Amino acid sequence: MHNMSKEYSVSIRLGSGEGALELCLKEVILDSIDFSFHGDLDTVLIQAVDKLLERNKLDKLSLSQGVVTGNIDETSSSYRVAQAFLEAIKLTNYGHF
Repeated sequence: MHNMSKEYSVSIRLGSGEGALELCLKEVILDSIDFSFHGDLDTVLIQAVDKLLERNKLDKLSLSQGVVTGNIDETSSSYRVAQAFLEAIKLTNYGHF
């Protein structure tokens, strides 16, 4: 596993029914997964982050922050699901820094 003292983050880029999850270290994108979704964004995000962490040999506690970007309305359900996903990552890692 990579050193957890490094600050890895995820960027969720959303569009209409599609998106990408990017694993970043500081400002550099290390890896990404493109995906499509149809009402199952929460499941898609969980599977995508698991794949990214496994491919990069990282522990879930390695993620420290995240952001939602893209061409999406901040009042949409998809945006809110992505924000809740990022909040869950923060809460999971609370106290592990």
